Order: sequence, then structure tokens, then C-alpha cells
Amino acid sequence: MFHWIFATRVEKSPTWYLLAIMVTLVIVIYGLVIQMYVMSIAAFLFVGVYMFIENNSAPEVSVDINEEWIQVANTFYEFSKIAQFSILSHSNTPIFLRLHLKKDVFSQIDLRLTQEVNVVELREFLLSFIEENPDEELSGSDYLTGIMRL
Repeated sequence: MFHWIFATRVEKSPTWYLLAIMVTLVIVIYGLVIQMYVMSIAAFLFVGVYMFIENNSAPEVSVDINEEWIQVANTFYEFSKIAQFSILSHSNTPIFLRLHLKKDVFSQIDLRLTQEVNVVELREFLLSFIEENPDEELSGSDYLTGIMRL
């Protein structure tokens, strides 16, 4: 019924990586100077985990939506397991289809919308299976993630 592919990686410039390394080094050195070794280790581990996840994630994600489920990459989500959905926009441009799952852990999935997706038809289709939360908006962390290209 609906199918689109979106990129999961945002291209980062060499300046971004240089700035990230400098900030990490400042935090690590500051932690060592004031003898907060755990902070230095935590900063180092955070960067390591981020780089591991970024390097091992798929460059593109395929989304398929039909009458039975929503498929994201190789994972299927039945409509009965989804509590509600939202279509999040910025400056009247749809950005994300946000799914809220009925489970407690990892209960939110953001699917980037592309130009090829007819958002009006998608909303009408999903409303026949899932409740919509029309009041949800992009949060501060969503804006920060976009600015920092994470």
C-alpha cells in the first residue's frame, strides 16, 4: 500500500568530527584535572558507543505499510501493538511519522517521511487502524538532534 526508503545517516563534514573530538577531549581532560575519573570514562564510552552504532547501522531503511502491519527494515509491527501515531511537521513540511508502541521499553519509533509519501492518504489509511495524536509536536531534543546532525 505505502512504501518508501529513507536515509538513516546524515552526512557530517570534517569540521563536525573535529569539533566533536575537541569537545570530547576537553571533557576527558577536565575530568582528569578535577579528579572526576568516572566522568572522563563515561565521556569516552559515550563517544565510543555512538561511533559503534553509527558505523554499524544500515545506511537506508525501507518502510512498508499495508492492511496487516507496518514493516520497518526487517521488523514487523502489527497494528494491535501500536497505541497511536503522529505526523510531525516543521514549517508545514511533514518530517516524521512517529509511532507509539504499547510496550514500555523503546516505545517510540520515528520514521522519516520523504517527498514520495502522500501524507494525506497515509493519515487517512492509518486512522482506520490506529488512533492519531494530532497535538504532538517536535520536542526540543528533536530540534537538537537535527541541529547537531545526529
